[in-house]
Amino acid sequence: MQEELDDMRKLIKKLRARYKQTTAELRDVGQEHSREKQDLFGQIKEGERETLLYRMVLQTLVPKLSLADINTIVANCEYDAEKMTWNVVIPPSV
Repeated sequence: MQEELDDMRKLIKKLRARYKQTTAELRDVGQEHSREKQDLFGQIKEGERETLLYRMVLQTLVPKLSLADINTIVANCEYDAEKMTWNVVIPPSV
């Protein structure tokens, strides 16, 4: 019985070490995920700021355009992924 008890203690010690290692890895992955999430939110905020700037510049350069007109133009634009360019279509209503 003593031998079985020693074997069980060794197994428990090994499993405890694996548990601690796995817990640490999960914590590291969680922290990395959190950092990546914050970076993505930062990129989204920067993109929103840049979009707002471009809309304001467009309104300044072409003052007769309303925000609704700009939104209509943007809605009619298409992105060509192969050429990595935008096809800007200005509808006749604008």
